[in-house]
Amino acid sequence: MKSAPVFLFIFFFFSPCDAFITRRDTRHVTIEFNHQPKDDKQRLDWVEGIKNAVGSVNNNLRRDGFLIPEVHPRVIESSDSWWKKASKYLTNLYHEVFFHQKAIAYPGKKNKAFIVRRNDELGSFSVYIPDGIPEKHFLEVLRKMISQHGIDASIGPDQHVVLSFVDHPRATLGYPVLHGLSFSLEALKEFKKDSDFKSLRTADRKLLAQRENKVLGPDVIQKTLLEGDSFHNDTQNDTQTKRLEIERKKSIAPYLFWWQSMPTTGLRLEEPFWPLAYPFLPHAFPLWQMAPKMGKGVKVFIVDTGIAAFDVIGKPEFKRNQDLQMQADFENVNYNLVSSQRSLLDKTEQLAQLVEVYTEKTKRNFKSIKKVLPKWITTYLSTYEEDPEAAVDPVRKYLLKNGRPEYINSKTQKLSSVGQLALNDIIHGELGIHPRGKEKPDYTLATLGAPNSQQKAILEFMPLVVAQEPFNLFSSSSQQLDKRWVTKYTTGHGTHTAGIIGGSLSSSIDSAFNKDSVTELLNKDTGICGIAPKCELVMIKAFKSSGFATNRSVVTQAIKKAQEQGAHILNLSLKIDDHLDTAEFESKSLQAALSGIPYISAASGNAQPNKMGVYQSDREGYPARFSNVAFDTGAFVLYKDKEDDYHCHIPEFSQYQEGVGPKFVAPGQNIFSCGIVPDQKESSMYMFLQGTSTAAPLLSGFSALLIAEFSGLFKSKEREKFLAICYSSGLRMEDSEDWKKKTLLGVLDFRTVLFKLHVLKNIKKILTDKTVFYTPKKLAPQKLHLEKDFDRLSEAIHMVVFGMAHAFAEEHNIGVKNNFENNFMGYFNSVRKLDYNPGGEIFSSFEKAIDFVTKAVLYGANKDSVSHADIQLVKKHIDQNVLKNLRILFTEEKVDMLGPIPDSAKRRIKGAYGTKLK
Repeated sequence: MKSAPVFLFIFFFFSPCDAFITRRDTRHVTIEFNHQPKDDKQRLDWVEGIKNAVGSVNNNLRRDGFLIPEVHPRVIESSDSWWKKASKYLTNLYHEVFFHQKAIAYPGKKNKAFIVRRNDELGSFSVYIPDGIPEKHFLEVLRKMISQHGIDASIGPDQHVVLSFVDHPRATLGYPVLHGLSFSLEALKEFKKDSDFKSLRTADRKLLAQRENKVLGPDVIQKTLLEGDSFHNDTQNDTQTKRLEIERKKSIAPYLFWWQSMPTTGLRLEEPFWPLAYPFLPHAFPLWQMAPKMGKGVKVFIVDTGIAAFDVIGKPEFKRNQDLQMQADFENVNYNLVSSQRSLLDKTEQLAQLVEVYTEKTKRNFKSIKKVLPKWITTYLSTYEEDPEAAVDPVRKYLLKNGRPEYINSKTQKLSSVGQLALNDIIHGELGIHPRGKEKPDYTLATLGAPNSQQKAILEFMPLVVAQEPFNLFSSSSQQLDKRWVTKYTTGHGTHTAGIIGGSLSSSIDSAFNKDSVTELLNKDTGICGIAPKCELVMIKAFKSSGFATNRSVVTQAIKKAQEQGAHILNLSLKIDDHLDTAEFESKSLQAALSGIPYISAASGNAQPNKMGVYQSDREGYPARFSNVAFDTGAFVLYKDKEDDYHCHIPEFSQYQEGVGPKFVAPGQNIFSCGIVPDQKESSMYMFLQGTSTAAPLLSGFSALLIAEFSGLFKSKEREKFLAICYSSGLRMEDSEDWKKKTLLGVLDFRTVLFKLHVLKNIKKILTDKTVFYTPKKLAPQKLHLEKDFDRLSEAIHMVVFGMAHAFAEEHNIGVKNNFENNFMGYFNSVRKLDYNPGGEIFSSFEKAIDFVTKAVLYGANKDSVSHADIQLVKKHIDQNVLKNLRILFTEEKVDMLGPIPDSAKRRIKGAYGTKLK
């Protein structure tokens, strides 16, 4: 018994070691074919070569003493003496600590190199580097083995990817940073009910008149706001508490859906941007009046942490937000590329690789195997308790048809003893559907509630999130990760992003959209809604819910999955790195995957402050910087100064690269949406977050509006034409150095894009019924045509609508510095001081506004194409200089609608088109 203290000492000495190594980062290396195989046979040979090379690496590592021989841990029996138990325990612990017998990052896996995931079509493989093996040594051995197997491939570390939102110091410009402030659904309803300024001011005056205690100062108010605690309604009756309540509401109210009222990006028309104080037709109408389909039928894919959109019967740990839904076949399609809260391993991928081992070489098709696995799993889960034989029958049939010859008894045409072992391994092996010794299978068949009413689903295939404190594997300095990136809101990141794009309305529209009906609809809505509430949201879970990092190979795979399922739009609120070798084959594979999806909105990245508090943000991150990304997006915030003027500020964290990108910035601070908060007890939570990842989904939601409304308008190069309209419809919000260097094109004016396209649609309709000629210099009269004259017509529309705003500024001496397109907030602050309201039919009727601009464009082309009454209307509202320039436009031989844009921006634009700048 004297040895017991020694045993306890050794036990406690080793336990911290074991705890330490469990906090290591997962390390992977990628293998990419340097060129595509000439046929399927060569592809199969190369895949087999990679698999054999990885096996050879393990043999070499064992030979060199880095891995222990392939032995099972010593089993501790209940009949063993305490000393024997201790001996076996210490032996096993010794192997785990010094030889890493178990894969720390992947519980249940032995510590050896294995293919984590692969894409045979891309020739892409991600390989796990065993714990305790120096990365440099592992790469040397792997390169040698790959070469020996005659495969021309590139090998390099699999980079980490981080979510693109930021938890950083408070703003110093006079506006609160509400990051993390959260509301329950009931609290939100109460807040919305009495958060208007008029009622708050009235209540405030009453309290000030009767107060006896000292009013809490602004510093205390700010401290309370910025704590990040959930908002709740205080029930205390003392004056001081009520005063604090009112001050909090007054501070928060301007930011609750504030991005919905911005004239460039918002949904509704309200103070301070309404009543309209300047003659700009696109800003006279609510967004959904221009896009009443609200994104219907458009598939928007999100690569993120998951989405709180599912009510799982009997599983209260999964919370659903009433404003989110994702309709999909969760029995047959796996939307997860990570298998658990803490692991980057996709167990289904590993099962597919196991099945492939037992498949006859000439019949192997990894993609087909992965496709059939969900059916096997569903059959097993639904029948194994009642009929075990029927549960494994699909697997048995597969082996009889596709298994190795030795698996089949030629006389009975049934599985041989060897084949039965293969069947048992697929079902009950370490990677099987129902591993040996476990009471339950590794997969769960569940029933979903509304809106997926009574649908059967495999939970491990669903992008679910659990409200719990996040766990993060500590990162090594070589991966340039930092604990400061880790916040308690990572779990809800995908939920927040989804809400911005397509949070659904809880009430239906009863009439046509106009200013009042949109306002009423949004006010009746109990929660929040997104930019495109009728789009089809699809979440691909590529990040652990409990941590913020994933790997580049996972992101590439997720993009490929989105492409295969027909994504129209892809939202990437993430960053791989600020530096990538774009000539590297793995980067090319990522770019190729991106090229398969028409519209991608990617966050430009969030810089983090160094120890001195300084942000190094002058580098746009990847994948946003890839040239074929349509909308690379940074962040800005709107605030009001002490002089009652409005300003737009680009935060220090918003990454940029002068002359490169981002093309656009969008609201990215104090953005309110659906959320998941730690230890959430109820459904439907809402919260404020910030970062370029909250800006990118605004562009994704807008893209859904555009595609749903105008798909089919053009017969050729439609995507290029849509992008050209977008790239020529940006506004710079301030005339400052930040706005000149931190974004190429400024803010995408959603209303202007949609308005221009409505006019083009109207022109197309008119030109089908009548012929309009225009006469360029040195050319014979030309027939006006939507496709052929796209640039000319688009520039003409731009000239009309912007010309009205420019002429107004000149008439009222607003000043050149406050240019509408290059200093919108300066222009806006100036016109607010004027007593002016455009009014009139063309500003109160959307149809008449479209018709007016159409007639003005046709007048510029050929004044004989419009009636005398229409000419008089045009001349009434449009300055003579604008009309003169409009007529000159139709005499030019060639028009480039992107003419005013700098060459650096044009290069980026041409890259997004998919063509090179000449």
